Amino acid sequence: MGAVDTASYREKGVFVRAGRFAVFVCLLALLAGCATPGGRSVGEVIDDAAITSKINALIIEDKELKFFKIDVDTFSGGVTLHGAVSSAEAERKIIGLAKGVRGVKEVTSKLTVEPQK
Repeated sequence: MGAVDTASYREKGVFVRAGRFAVFVCLLALLAGCATPGGRSVGEVIDDAAITSKINALIIEDKELKFFKIDVDTFSGGVTLHGAVSSAEAERKIIGLAKGVRGVKEVTSKLTVEPQK
């Protein structure tokens, strides 16, 4: 059996790893600029999800509001609130909570006031 040149194999391994790394970097660069089907970047989608989560948490933490079923939709920093509340005061409070969250650009209320019977 012949001798194996380990230095040669190490060099090839380095080049293979470097090549894989270069491909990975190129793919990462391409994906970083990709937009979602809605035309938003991945970062914008994550920001919207964080806004929605924060507003939901604020509603749940409030002892008066936590019993209402409120749907919070966020798109590009614009928040839309859906659901039913028992008073105009509760609606104003939820809108105020939403407006106070960092990253919110506007709040649209589609809440309905349905007084409790």
